[in-house]
Amino acid sequence: MLPQPEQADKRAAVLHVDDLGYSFLLVGSGIGAVAAAFYLAYARDRRHSGRFIVGAAMAEMLAILVFAFSTSYAASFLLLVVVGGAAVLTQSLTNTKIQLSAPNDIRGRVMGIHGGLGKVGEAGPQSIISINRGSRDGIEVGHVLALYALGGSVRDVSKPREARDAMIKLPDERAGLAFVFRVFNRVSYALVMHITRPIGPLDVVQAP
Repeated sequence: MLPQPEQADKRAAVLHVDDLGYSFLLVGSGIGAVAAAFYLAYARDRRHSGRFIVGAAMAEMLAILVFAFSTSYAASFLLLVVVGGAAVLTQSLTNTKIQLSAPNDIRGRVMGIHGGLGKVGEAGPQSIISINRGSRDGIEVGHVLALYALGGSVRDVSKPREARDAMIKLPDERAGLAFVFRVFNRVSYALVMHITRPIGPLDVVQAP
């Protein structure tokens, strides 16, 4: 949140700068945010631990605390760079950490569909789905699961109808993402966040 005019005037007086100097001071947080965004864009292969995220949050807190007592313009500018960068890192990595924490071996089925914008019996945007996996399977609140339309079967016309391998199983087709918000022992509920085709009962959910 930007400072109120009277707060800005007081801060500018403490740092002995005019309005233009104070405006440039606020640019520092933007520079930090851009630097953090570049880091995240080119560091996708790195795994950031929980300690890294906690460290970024503590750096943001300490920078704000020191900034509150700073009387140096240069030091205040650098502190705001740290605040902007740490804020972007904390928010982005926290969301990513939650989404990627779903166990890789999770695979279940859609049991039911509740509400939303889809047709009756189909899950659309903002629908709530129940799945046959729960806390005993490693599902937790905050997990993001991928939705897959169950692949059907087609007959290979080049083979005799009676042949055992005459039917070909088509692969499941990815259809969207769902956010788990309620978990029980053997069942969970998830909100459909993004979808490219309708999802129905018995379709597949698994780790992204």
